[in-house]
Amino acid sequence: MKIALLTTNQRFKSEIETVNLFFDYGLDYLHLKKRRFSRSKTKKYIKEINEAHRRKIFLHKYHWLAVWYKLKGIHLGRSDRQKPIRTKLKIFFMKLFHPKLEVSVSFHSLQSATQDKGQYHHAMLSPVFDSISKKNYSPAFSERQLVGLMEKTNHRYFALGGVDETHIQTAKDVGFEGVVVYGSIWNSGDEKLKTFKKIFDKVKSHQKDIPEVKINPVKIKI
Repeated sequence: MKIALLTTNQRFKSEIETVNLFFDYGLDYLHLKKRRFSRSKTKKYIKEINEAHRRKIFLHKYHWLAVWYKLKGIHLGRSDRQKPIRTKLKIFFMKLFHPKLEVSVSFHSLQSATQDKGQYHHAMLSPVFDSISKKNYSPAFSERQLVGLMEKTNHRYFALGGVDETHIQTAKDVGFEGVVVYGSIWNSGDEKLKTFKKIFDKVKSHQKDIPEVKINPVKIKI
């Protein structure tokens, strides 16, 4: 199973240092999504990521920077998918300069996930669990629906929304090929690296969680 991190919309002083530490520990992918960032700020952010790890970044805005810096790929937003011909042409020309460029996408409903026949590196599905960063943002799918979805489509799904260490085994059991962490990391104060390590170790563990069974002693008369 893979683990990806979605950046915050805000930028705090130690964010890039934290991201580099995550990469050093084993973070598979970073989704760089900064709605308020200009092109120049986005370039500065990318350049501050250790060069060896830039090939693990999916860019949500200013897609051509992914070609310039040879990033992992680009993420298609709603506006991109509403203009399919234009988007396909853009990806075609981008791959002329960066043949290894990958594409990711997000789905927020079963209908959009099943109807989309595109070929993607992975598709983020949300919300899967109770959101940590947004109040009253509950799961949009039941476990049965998720299992059925995995059987119906060929997308590689990454679970997004409320992902913490307690949800990793469920994500594996349902059939997700990856998870995207967000609120569990950015809302953990000074414990970001510690929290990430706990989730990462669960993601990479091949041992299934076994619930603890309490055995009450029984008195036997002899």
